[in-house]
Amino acid sequence: MITKLNASGTIIWSKVIGVASNDHIWGLIPLPNGEILLNMNSQPLGPGLRSSILVKMDAGGNILSQTSFGGAGTDAISDMIYVPNLGYLIAGGTNSYGQGGYDAFVAKFDLNFNLDWFKTYGGNNLDYGSTIEYVNDNHFIVYMNSDLSGSSRKQASLIGVDSIGTTIYTKHLGDNFGITTNPSSSKALIYSQNQNKTFLTNSYYKSNNTYDMFFLAIDGPPNNYCNDSIISESFHTPTVTPVTFSIDSLGSVSNMSMITNLIVDDVCPCPFTSPFLVDTTICPGTPLQYNLDASLNYQWLPASAFSCSTCPDPLFIAGVTTQVTVIIDNNSCYDTLNFTITTDIINPTGTAPADITVQCISDVPAADITLITNWELQLIQLLPKE
Repeated sequence: MITKLNASGTIIWSKVIGVASNDHIWGLIPLPNGEILLNMNSQPLGPGLRSSILVKMDAGGNILSQTSFGGAGTDAISDMIYVPNLGYLIAGGTNSYGQGGYDAFVAKFDLNFNLDWFKTYGGNNLDYGSTIEYVNDNHFIVYMNSDLSGSSRKQASLIGVDSIGTTIYTKHLGDNFGITTNPSSSKALIYSQNQNKTFLTNSYYKSNNTYDMFFLAIDGPPNNYCNDSIISESFHTPTVTPVTFSIDSLGSVSNMSMITNLIVDDVCPCPFTSPFLVDTTICPGTPLQYNLDASLNYQWLPASAFSCSTCPDPLFIAGVTTQVTVIIDNNSCYDTLNFTITTDIINPTGTAPADITVQCISDVPAADITLITNWELQLIQLLPKE
């Protein structure tokens, strides 16, 4: 089931998605355009015993697309991220491919859900990818649980991959303890762009048969961490196929009660300050250029209204009144701004002669106007041609 609530906690809609069997929604990503991407694991649908499913929904909860991938066995998603310039990167576990037992997998799909590559890491025991995190467009961290030293000596491993699936590094946190990352707890690792640090946590098994939590901070991404390891890796080609889920609206949900002790916090790892963009009126033909923070990513809509639709400093070229949407992100957090650029004659300011009705230089031929400015008046005087 997936439920959308407003800021006051009131249910906007609730949907039940799946078939009459064992289907789970494992996580979701809100996309910048208001759509929602679900990652699901389904037993009856897809190519194998349990397959990974990507479901895109619109803001109203209606299904837009459904895609499954996997092999003959079990392939389950644990975590996924959206990268505006690249598509979707996914981590999870599979026993359809790899060295044996369960292997961790990392996969990349483009923005249209075409599979770019699928890769496994692990040995012949239980290896599982729990988290995938963004460093930059060519560096992603996979946090995985590995049984490389044997089933009784689990390791927490860190793998760096680039945008085409090439391994950058493989690291481990040591196997003196039974350090275990739980595959059901995604985001046990966060890379902070602002601090340039990697933070991770999970549990480890002590020699007295009890569990403790460990917390670790690494300066920079994990390639700066000293413990290298060797993990078998290989590319594979899973089956990717469309599937069809049924979806039912629950309408008004009964027996709802408010949770009074819920702690709400901003867990966005890389916050940024959005620019102040407001409704603007300009004269027809008057240049209007923005100059925003170049470290952020932008999508200016409609793209045809600007000289560049993805840069921080586009020139407005539409020439007509336009409703503008700007989607801004820093690869982890997103913000959407809406405003209007109105092209119209601006009334003169100050005191002007009665026959002067415009202030826009573009309204008359350039040779026929002179701009006069003093302490008391700001006006445009129409001069006769010589």
